[in-house]
Amino acid sequence: MTQAQNQSSNYARMALPAGKSPNRPYTPSPDDAGWLLEDVWPPLYFGNEITAEARRKIDSQEWARQLFNWLREEADIALKLPPQLPQERAGWRHDFYSRTTGGPLLFELEQGEKFLDPITKQREGNAEQHRAWVLLTHERTLRMMRSVGLLYQLTNEEKYLRWVELGLLALAEHFAKIGPQKAEEIAKGANGGAVYFQPLYDAGILLVMANATSFVKDKLKDETRAKVQGVFEERVPFLMKFLDGKAAHNMGCFASAAIGLSGELWNRGDWIHRALHGKNGFADQLRSGVPMQGEQIDGLWGEGTLFYHFYSLTTLIALRELAARRETKIEADVLRRFEAMFEAPLQLADAQNRLPALSDFGAPRHFSLSLYRHLYEYAAGKINLPKYGPALARIYEASNARRTDLAALAYGPMRLPAALQLAPRATRLPVANIGVFRESQPDMWLLFRGGKYVGGHDHPDRLSIFLHAEGVQISPDLGEPGYALRKQTGDYFRTTLAHNTLFANEQDQKGAAYLDWQPEKKRARGGIKAGGISFRRTVFFAPPFVVLLDEYESDKEQRFNWIYHAYGTLQMEEMIAPPAEPKADEAVRKIGEPEGPPPKTPVDAPPVELTAPDLKLPPLPDKEEWSQFTKRKTILVGRSLRAVWQVQPNLQLRLHSTSSAPFEATSGRTIGQPFPDDQGALLLRSPGTSWRVATVLEVVTDTPQVTGIELLANGAALDLTGVRREWTW
Repeated sequence: MTQAQNQSSNYARMALPAGKSPNRPYTPSPDDAGWLLEDVWPPLYFGNEITAEARRKIDSQEWARQLFNWLREEADIALKLPPQLPQERAGWRHDFYSRTTGGPLLFELEQGEKFLDPITKQREGNAEQHRAWVLLTHERTLRMMRSVGLLYQLTNEEKYLRWVELGLLALAEHFAKIGPQKAEEIAKGANGGAVYFQPLYDAGILLVMANATSFVKDKLKDETRAKVQGVFEERVPFLMKFLDGKAAHNMGCFASAAIGLSGELWNRGDWIHRALHGKNGFADQLRSGVPMQGEQIDGLWGEGTLFYHFYSLTTLIALRELAARRETKIEADVLRRFEAMFEAPLQLADAQNRLPALSDFGAPRHFSLSLYRHLYEYAAGKINLPKYGPALARIYEASNARRTDLAALAYGPMRLPAALQLAPRATRLPVANIGVFRESQPDMWLLFRGGKYVGGHDHPDRLSIFLHAEGVQISPDLGEPGYALRKQTGDYFRTTLAHNTLFANEQDQKGAAYLDWQPEKKRARGGIKAGGISFRRTVFFAPPFVVLLDEYESDKEQRFNWIYHAYGTLQMEEMIAPPAEPKADEAVRKIGEPEGPPPKTPVDAPPVELTAPDLKLPPLPDKEEWSQFTKRKTILVGRSLRAVWQVQPNLQLRLHSTSSAPFEATSGRTIGQPFPDDQGALLLRSPGTSWRVATVLEVVTDTPQVTGIELLANGAALDLTGVRREWTW
């Protein structure tokens, strides 16, 4: 064990105050929970300027008094040991993931060498994971220092001041020990010169360090204050240089916020101006990071990912509040973009407040508004209580959570209004071109993604659909686990293959997708034209059905691909058209079986594996992302296919597809996030210059209704146990 680990071994095992429960996770692991004193990651960035507001709430609100008392109880335990800040190199957050399951490891302060995978209950560890643990330890301790600094201002008790001062000295020592020259040796290229692995992390550390310092700056010993100020004097120019080379991006938001709050702390107006109005400062970030089309705005961050939407917003809040304190004029269009960022996630949530883990970073089963309720404390308290207060109350109510966020003390409303009970049945983000259909009876949520693939943290998944029903995520966007796993997974999560969409020649999509959104008719249509290939998907939302019409066109021969993933076991079978005068139960047979009556229970055995030489299709790839598509079984389908995912014991997703031409169907398993949470995948392929496929997805909790599907000129017709229904555009 390192010296820091030995010092902290007892600390991490100390019990929480009697009768208290852990606060919500502050690392990416849903199995992790910390103290209230530690706050949440990523936090909101506030300092001594919120003390008066916190005191006002503690004096008048019972929930705030309980929160304050809880903080004091935890602090009495924490202060028995010095701030834990290992004096060694910090690493990459994305290394703190299991190489076995792909899930986040459990953070334990006393264990810095072997880390627990909550899924396998086994420990693993390497040098990269240890350095990530060092980063998490520093971040956690800094947030605790900030909370203890707030307690100092609220109580004027000297013990809190001295503990924060001790931590600031240790941080100054760490910066001096690593130093810019050493940092250049450690981090090369764009990260060169970063003390904490990369400029993004330096900015995050400096932000909370500025927050913590603000509570105690005027009481620090002169020598301590000089050392602490020296850190900012050396690091801020480094971040300015970094910011000069970055466009709108979450990293630029962090750098701007760190520069601005450092400027406020040390009375540097030039730093503040740089952060708010300079190149890639607050105004620049919002103008390029939150796009508008004419007067239309939806507020979704331009990196195409919800995690980095929230991640960026935490720092943009800090800059907005800095501008307000300085009485700095912010242009109306910038403020409009900022405020719209709080609206976009609400438009995408399902009835359980779960969010789609769009693109990079975010485990699908745990990604929700509840994780980011501290941002809605700010929105309700500082932007618009009538608009965001009911949404905040709903978040707390749905997650059965106590109001224990430090952001509630800093920014939140005194009291919560009544919860908002119902989301609109259909919502659309008009600039991002993402639409959501909802129904309450039966409970269904469907997201249809158009828009432009922007690269970076975005994924090439346009025309994807994602489905939740009956309170269950049936086929979610998987997001992506820690980036250190990309080589191991063949970058699977960032490919078109990992999504529920259309592509060609087993290659990732290219191009932008339009979205024709017609919520009053419960239908939408999207399309992509790139590289001589046109894809068009039409969606009809008719719970418990989702009807799809997918159309492909090309000026030359292609291999058209269609992919869908859902949780649960998957079986498929070809549907054979009945003869002119069908006999009972003769309408279905499995490929490879003799003609005759099929079993009474459909899809009760795996299909026989066949090749399709007459379709002239090469074998599917088996390298890179395709190595994650395993246990493959392939059949040749003349026209129609049925497949069943047994999602849960009492919940099925049943698929019927019919096609304009014969096709190859391959079922198999694809990894989930984490890896063991795998899915049944169905891939359809057909060669040619055009192809049309009609599909119905039926959510079944009792008796299935669909017995057949017919491809129409501009839609599909379903046979619902003798009743015909049509959906056309």
